Amino acid sequence: MNQAEAMQALFNEFVSKMPVFNPDWELDRLKINHPHGTFSLPDAMGMPNVEVVILGLVHQRAMFSSDHRGVPCKSPNGEIGIPAASFPWEHSNFNQAQYPEKFSGYRELPCGHCRFKEFDSALDGGKAPACSEQFTLPLFIKVEGGWKLAVFSVQKTGIAPTKKLMTIFQRAAKPCYTEFVRIKLNRVSRGVNFYSTPEYELISPVDPNLYPKLSVFFRAVRHVLTAPPVVDVTGKVVHSEVKYRHTGGFEGLV
Repeated sequence: MNQAEAMQALFNEFVSKMPVFNPDWELDRLKINHPHGTFSLPDAMGMPNVEVVILGLVHQRAMFSSDHRGVPCKSPNGEIGIPAASFPWEHSNFNQAQYPEKFSGYRELPCGHCRFKEFDSALDGGKAPACSEQFTLPLFIKVEGGWKLAVFSVQKTGIAPTKKLMTIFQRAAKPCYTEFVRIKLNRVSRGVNFYSTPEYELISPVDPNLYPKLSVFFRAVRHVLTAPPVVDVTGKVVHSEVKYRHTGGFEGLV
């Protein structure tokens, strides 16, 4: 059995045993350590590349504060922004009084009319938009001893290579989960700063018998990622993109 066959066999076993409606279902976030050019998970760090099965693409948006220590606004679906308490209303083109809180305790802003998606809107005086388009990829990632479910988000310099990958699947008229993919990082320096952009490589086809279940997984995770946020007991808006414990209710997606 070669390496590709071994990977397929392990993945087949994992998917066949993993229930879609597991009450202990969790989403971990795959992150990039830009200065070091490595990937990390909550329980694994320093990975130069990862092997994954991408379930699909979810369009989102995220506005980061000028000190990169917070997210003043986040759009789970790329269309409706959910402003946090730190949202700079005074610099926006929205009147806070015209966007009252919903019953759930958060406000909704139309991304299409927001000035922060335009160039020259950065609050630190930069030329870039204050709010960036974000591609979030729900995926299964190969880890020591098996596979696990995670999400991987890219912005700015990571958008173009991810679009290129999506174009490959679109032209072939097939979903993302039909191929095993290796993600590597291209480490680039800009002055004294380093950043890393993803590079995608198709490895081998996924067993077609898994397609129906992988499709259900994608719809379930997409439902989670695009769902409205909740407001915790302190009044803080909590989004689902960091970590989510599945509590059921996806039966209608099958």
